[in-house]
Order: sequence, then structure tokens, then C-alpha cells
Amino acid sequence: MSTNMNLIGAPSTPWSYYQDAIFGFVEHRRESLLIEAVAGAGKTTTIVEAIRHVPRIQSVVFLAFNKSIADELRRRVTQPNAKCMTLHSAGFNAWRQHLGWDAHNLEVDSRKTSKIMDEILEDQERWAFGGEMGRLIGIAKAAGIVPRGDAGKLHGLLPDDTAIWQDLVEFYGLDEDKWDENGIDIARKVLTRSIDKAIDVIDYDDMLYMPVIAGSTFEKYDVVFLDEAQDVSGIQVEMVDRMIQREESRVIAVGDRHQAIYGFRGALGNSMDSIKERFHCEELPLSVSYRCPVVVVEHAKQWVPQIESWSDAVIGDVATPESWNVKDFRAGDAILCRVTRPVVELAFRLIRNRVPAKVLGRDIGQGLAKLIDKMKAMDTVDLDQKLLRFREREVARAKGDLSKIATVDDKLDTLHVFMDELGVDATIQSLKSSIESLFGENQDGAQMVTLSTVHKAKGLEWPRVFVLDADLYMPSGWAKQPWQRQQEMNLCYVAATRAKKELVYISSIGIIEMEEEDQTR
Repeated sequence: MSTNMNLIGAPSTPWSYYQDAIFGFVEHRRESLLIEAVAGAGKTTTIVEAIRHVPRIQSVVFLAFNKSIADELRRRVTQPNAKCMTLHSAGFNAWRQHLGWDAHNLEVDSRKTSKIMDEILEDQERWAFGGEMGRLIGIAKAAGIVPRGDAGKLHGLLPDDTAIWQDLVEFYGLDEDKWDENGIDIARKVLTRSIDKAIDVIDYDDMLYMPVIAGSTFEKYDVVFLDEAQDVSGIQVEMVDRMIQREESRVIAVGDRHQAIYGFRGALGNSMDSIKERFHCEELPLSVSYRCPVVVVEHAKQWVPQIESWSDAVIGDVATPESWNVKDFRAGDAILCRVTRPVVELAFRLIRNRVPAKVLGRDIGQGLAKLIDKMKAMDTVDLDQKLLRFREREVARAKGDLSKIATVDDKLDTLHVFMDELGVDATIQSLKSSIESLFGENQDGAQMVTLSTVHKAKGLEWPRVFVLDADLYMPSGWAKQPWQRQQEMNLCYVAATRAKKELVYISSIGIIEMEEEDQTR
């Protein structure tokens, strides 16, 4: 069957061969399905149509990776047998139902782990484990480690073995010397306390973790659609398993192995292969990019050989100019970089040249503000000195781990961009206000230039995309493990495939030279 695409944002040509194959599979087969979709392949439009091919007598849920996608699907999926929600929403609902009447006082607190550390650790332990404790606890929850009893024997969860913890420490590049057997025992203590407190307080990791390890009842469905399958964690895969009707049900997961870039958050490096094995999925491709012009697709083939151009795609352009004038950027453009500092630095250059600009990533701004608060500085001079000592401590803790040092340096370099911009009269409050203003989310991107890290740009698109300093930062030199190197190459692919018409690789040096030349005229 071939149907015209008449959905919002979809091309007006007939469905592709790949889409027809998917719709036919959903309608006539009963096996689970894994869809390998390239960038710009019209995933959401394809899923909306695929849901229409599910028999109306079957119950359907679409599990989205974030709220914006879930909201969009709710507007577009009109079948009475279908629901759309995020994974966190599904877990939160199951946990509240598990608690029953006790859930009416349930608090959500993103600082839960940090507060537990303050509560139960000695000052020396608190200092020694620092921010890595919070990260390890989040990774352990995402992996499904349960630190007591025989809960770890539950299907799909990891046993509470020190060797398992240390495998996660090694995989995610944490400090292996710090997380010896004694360090793991302390992490167990923090995780155990977190579980105990979950009847009163949960964080976002708990929304997924607690209902799974507690055996909460999830609402069951005949067909479970799963988006962004390349980025799911072990605990999320287990959630999906708890939401199907076993033999009568199936999973239809869609993702792109080459857009897996969130391993540092606890996502499985091989999540699509894990899903395929777990649910005995057949696999079908979705290889036509409706977003990218012909030359961008050809450029992207170096990372993803199977990506194809849409028959009606524009030719487009891929360029690498030696220099660029900041005043030539225009509203609706996007500038992407692997790290944050050059993004913020260029944003201020644009603003000084009266080019409206915003930076994506409210959570990045909040993280910078929290670091300022942590320093407890009297003024920006005091802050500068305390940040210097903070870096010395963090570098010592990193013990030569270049990825950790690079992360710290990027944060501190970004803060110094703000401090330099505000000048000697800056106060702590004006510094925080400037950060909040630049990273605010209430600006219209169509009316200004959008700047972003590549991670924050995933899932977005713009007519003209400028990739900043790719030769310096992409792929990152600190990536040592095979999964890290692969995700760095994936970032190159993600950056390039945000472009709908033009893709331009630029350097900070070229921009600076042109701006200075322009100002001297």
C-alpha cells in the first residue's frame, strides 16, 4: 500500500520503500521490530503512521525520550487505543501507584543524592568522593544494581558484585583508584539510603529505578513503541519489558546507532543490539534523509554509508571558508561546537556586533551557577582565586584522566568568558544573571542566531548550520575507550546532519580576524 504523506512537517511525496515495508510489518506481522533510522528520516512522522497500522483492538503506548516529543505525539496520534508518554512519566506513575496513599507527600528533588552524602558521610569521605559519587550512583541506578537482599536476582538487573561496580567505573571513565572495594562499599551505603528514602523523596533517576527494583505494577500494552532506542539504559529496557503482555505483545523500537552520544549519562553503548536480542526483534532500515540536502548526505556517508538523499532534496552546500565575518550570521542560523567555552565566547561577539543570539542548554547555565555558589566567593576576584584552587584539586583527583580535566577546564573557561565580558565591576549576582540571561529558553530562535553544543543540538535542525572549531575538538582527543571513540565519531555525524540547506565548518581564529578587521575600518 502506498499513501501520500500529508502530515505536518512531512514531504508530500509517496511513502518511501522503507516506510512501506515498516507499515506492512506493523500491520501484518506479530514479531517485535527494530527500526534503524538515519538522521532526518522522518522518524516521528513514520511512527505516527505506523501506529495507525496497529489493529484497533490492540492497546498501544509510545514511550518518548523527552517531554517535547511526547507532547507532539499526543497532538498527532488520534487513535483511541494509543497513549503517548515519556519513560520517566511511565515510571513515576508506576511508583506513585505502588506507594498508594503514601504518594500524596512524595517529593521530587534533583539534589537527593548530594543531600544523602551530606547526611551520612564523614567530611573526609564527602571531600574524597565529591561529584563522582553522584555520577556513580546515577550510573548504578541506570544499570539496575540493587545493593541488598536477592533483589539483584530479578530478571534484567545486575548483581551487586564489587566487580560489576568496578566494570561500570572503568566503562564510564571514573577514577579506578578511588573506587576500590572500600569506595564501592561507601557507594552501596549511599545507594541503600537512597532506596530507603524513596517513599518520601525521589530524583529523576528514581522515577525509572524504584518501580523496577520494587516490582511495581506497570500498565500493560499489546504494542510498545520506543523512541531514541540508541540512548536507553538497562533499567529503561527492563521497564519496557514490564509493560508488555509477554507472548501476546511486541516492541517496536526506533533509533540510530550512529546517534548514540549519551554514554556518559549511563545509556547502554549497545542498547539497540540489547533491545534486538531481548525482544527477539526483526530489523528494518529507514535510510532516506528528508532533512539534509544532497551534498550534506554525501558528506555524512563517511560516517553512515547507508544514508540516502530524498529524491526531491535540494543540492545544498558544504563549505570550509578560511574566514568569516560575525555580521554575516543571520537570524535562524545555528552555530554548533563540541565544547561550551567557544560557544559562549562567540555568543558575546555576536551580541557586541548587534546580532541577536541565544545559547541552548538551561541545565548548562544552572550548572555554572551552582559551581559559583559552591565557591562561596565574596566577589569575582575571590571567585577567580577559588576557581584556580578548585581546578588544582580536580586535576589532582583526575590523576591524568584527560576527559575529566577537559570537562573541568571547559566549565572554568566558560565562566571566565562571562567574567571577562562583564569586567572588573562585575558582582557575583550580575555574573549569575548574565549566565541565566544567555542560557534562557524564552527566546524565539527564528529571530536570532542559536548557539549550542552538539549534544544539545541533537534532534534539532536549521537551514544553515555552522560547525565551530571541529578540527580542534571533534573527535575529542581524550576519548580512549572504543565506545568513547565511537560516540565521538557519532557527534561529528550528528553535527553535520542538523543542516537543511547549508553546512559550513568555521574556526574561531577566522571569525576573530574578520571582526577585528571590520572594526578598524
